[in-house]
Amino acid sequence: YTAYDAAVDVAGAIMMHMTEYTDESYAEFYKIVTGATAKKGDAKTQEDLDALTYTIQSAQTVLRKKTVTVTLQIEYVNSSKTVKYENQTYGTALDIDLADVAPTIKGVEKWTISTDDGATTTKLSSTDTKLTLYVTKSATVTVYELDEPTDSETVKTCA
Repeated sequence: YTAYDAAVDVAGAIMMHMTEYTDESYAEFYKIVTGATAKKGDAKTQEDLDALTYTIQSAQTVLRKKTVTVTLQIEYVNSSKTVKYENQTYGTALDIDLADVAPTIKGVEKWTISTDDGATTTKLSSTDTKLTLYVTKSATVTVYELDEPTDSETVKTCA
């Protein structure tokens, strides 16, 4: 019962903070957890108990925070800057325009997006100075400045 009890404790702690989650996702989480805990008495084998434990633990995957924070990390060639976009509503678009937050950036080498405390990182092939991110969880967006100016900037400098 050790793993089962731990899963129930974690679910109980989540239930204490139910207002942090969208109503729909919390309702689904609650339904899954209460359904699994109601079947505890029906568990006749360790395999049955393990299945209930897994159900309770995996219920967390349906939860969606109402608001999250997106952190923009700007990695200049010789320095860095952090911009926080707090209280971003789940499912909405966040438009990041470097002209507003990093007007001196020479150009973009790449963008990366990290979620799940860095467990998942995606490299974007875009070198655009604008990015639209659809907010579904807390994330760190990192933009890397080009080491060399773009051709258009070189032409401007030489002209």
